[in-house]
Amino acid sequence: MGILLILIGIAALFEILGWVFKGDTFLFNPQRLFIIVLQVSVVGLLAIAVTQVIITGGIDLSSGSVLAVSAMVAASLAQTPENTRAVYPALTNLPFIIPLFAGLCVGMLAGVD
Repeated sequence: MGILLILIGIAALFEILGWVFKGDTFLFNPQRLFIIVLQVSVVGLLAIAVTQVIITGGIDLSSGSVLAVSAMVAASLAQTPENTRAVYPALTNLPFIIPLFAGLCVGMLAGVD
């Protein structure tokens, strides 16, 4: 119950700060809610997977690191030619399936024992 009250307090604080600095609602803005949901979805999916690992008796804290490495590989391959600081300049403008597949492969390779 205490955590719920803290969450409500933080929401009220951000709502007040939104009105003071932006002159607009912070929490009831559809665009901001959409961005919040997108940001939290990755962490939520990771939390569900880690919860299953912990429940089955194995404690694995490397899932965050594996997620970061997989996302880094996928993002470095998903760059456009207009980017002057591309990680791999020769591999820009690839079809979306290649960075997606590369990120999944890196995640699977990290999970192999």
